[in-house]
Amino acid sequence: TAATTSAGPVNVSVTANPKLTLTLDTTIVTFPSVDPGTPVTISDAVKVTVKSNTTWGLTAAVADASLIGLSRGGVGATKLPLAGLAAQAKTSGTTYGDDYTINLPWSYTPGTFTNIASVTYTAVNP
Repeated sequence: TAATTSAGPVNVSVTANPKLTLTLDTTIVTFPSVDPGTPVTISDAVKVTVKSNTTWGLTAAVADASLIGLSRGGVGATKLPLAGLAAQAKTSGTTYGDDYTINLPWSYTPGTFTNIASVTYTAVNP
């Protein structure tokens, strides 16, 4: 008896879900001792990495900044601008450095203070 074979195709399908992740390289930024009225900047105080398979945007909101004269944002291709980012292309991992500057008011009482301001980073798929 002769052997017979048969073959048939298998079609494979998949549904890709939208995925967006945001990673911070640190959650604590500590400035050195500073004099009032003397701005001090930490370059790349925080590095923010976004991964997304769709277009995405990134913002940073500072809370209680006026208490210690805190500002954030940088200039350059690898820096997170003050205004944030909108409609960025898909990425398997894009990292931006965020600079922090403190300009302590003269009215600030001497001493060490922790958790006195915060920055919240938000990545969104528009």
